[in-house]
Amino acid sequence: MRLRRQKKLIKKAKLTAESHPVNQLIQAVENQKNSYSDRGYAAKHLKDFGDDRGIRLLLQEFYATEDEIKLFETALAIEDTRDRSAIGPMIRALKDANPHRRNAAARALGWIRTKERSAARALVAFLADPSQPQAARATATESLAYLKYAGSVPTLLAILKDPDPTMRFWACFALGSPEIQR
Repeated sequence: MRLRRQKKLIKKAKLTAESHPVNQLIQAVENQKNSYSDRGYAAKHLKDFGDDRGIRLLLQEFYATEDEIKLFETALAIEDTRDRSAIGPMIRALKDANPHRRNAAARALGWIRTKERSAARALVAFLADPSQPQAARATATESLAYLKYAGSVPTLLAILKDPDPTMRFWACFALGSPEIQR
């Protein structure tokens, strides 16, 4: 599957013998017509070349757009990179004025897996704020299922008493996850 994606990306970038792969990968990241997974894949491989421009471009785009769908697609591209340097900017996005950016950041934080606990602690704090939009809180609750953070258990247990059934569902999902170390 990985080889197929590489071939597809190379074909999209129209690599020639004279072109440099880094430049083609940057073009693939910049091209918003590419799928989010192709853009994330290109940014990830730029990092393999020691070039962090891909993740920087995606983060810049994430903060520049206000459109809900573009925000979410850019967040998905960022999470596909699995680049830990995105954790800090995504944590800051949890406090952004745009509720769609907060929701997209909550999603990305759950999928950029790391042993570092800052993302999990930020999501727990985010959940403790009932003024946050329900959709973003639900996304944050799901994300905690993937971060292997035992410190989230008390917060998840408290969410079981939330009047919103969606919140209770995601709390059950997270608590039932074998990823959560108790």
